[in-house]
Amino acid sequence: LVFFPASILTAASGLLFGPWLGILYTLIGENFSANFAFIVGRYFGNDLKNKMTKDQENIKKIDCALKDNGFIAVLIMRLTYFPVDFVGYACGICNVSQRDFALGTFWGIIPGVVTFVLLGGSFSDPRNLMLVAGSLVVGLMMAKYLKQKEIIENKKRDDS
Repeated sequence: LVFFPASILTAASGLLFGPWLGILYTLIGENFSANFAFIVGRYFGNDLKNKMTKDQENIKKIDCALKDNGFIAVLIMRLTYFPVDFVGYACGICNVSQRDFALGTFWGIIPGVVTFVLLGGSFSDPRNLMLVAGSLVVGLMMAKYLKQKEIIENKKRDDS
């Protein structure tokens, strides 16, 4: 519930625990934190959502897009390094299904966790820097591919 950059803690786990335990501990911690933020957003955000969507069509469209494409939306946000808590709050407020959120978060944070844990671990073993670059590129390429696929599917749906 504190807006503190998770990337700093993630890198620190690589330095403190080494790459493999750091990745394991961080995956567990970030998933727990993200799902907790989702629950907070779900139960305490409805009043905020009602006030925000009262007169604003753009927010209603975003809300609908998140609900309709929950898993892919969460996955893309995670792959592009959106802040963990922000995505959790937003998806909770927008009534994304818990299942879509949890699965999108789990799969979507893996490249980022690997990248930042290995970055932190590179302070003690510089060989990790090559893996950092690789995992960063893989995560961003996956996000780009998924976004393009989503755009194509939306055009097909609109043309029907």
